[in-house]
Amino acid sequence: GWTERFNAFELGDDMRLKRLRDDWADDARSRSLAVQEWRAAMENRPPFLDGGRERHPENLSTHDMERLVSEAFAIAANLNSAADDDEYRAAMSEGLHTFDMLRERYGLTQDGLWITATDMNES
Repeated sequence: GWTERFNAFELGDDMRLKRLRDDWADDARSRSLAVQEWRAAMENRPPFLDGGRERHPENLSTHDMERLVSEAFAIAANLNSAADDDEYRAAMSEGLHTFDMLRERYGLTQDGLWITATDMNES
């Protein structure tokens, strides 16, 4: 990840903590998840969730989203740097394989959202 520092006074009014808290879920489960994520961030590690809850999109942590975005940018860079059709196909196949693994890891199964490597091979 990266660290970007800026002056708190440069934040818009909609980004103030008091305003952000108005939209947060306020139940025991949400508070517990927030504490787990905060502790993990302080220890520079991904949060640990148990009981399969991490396999639901609504429970993705900041670390999980950072990984998904990072993988997407890496795949896009590989596709853009492909010199010919064979390299492009190899990069596409590798990218689809990566997204298949991420989809399985995070339980992202929404129809129409993901194309799988097997879908690509069938066409």
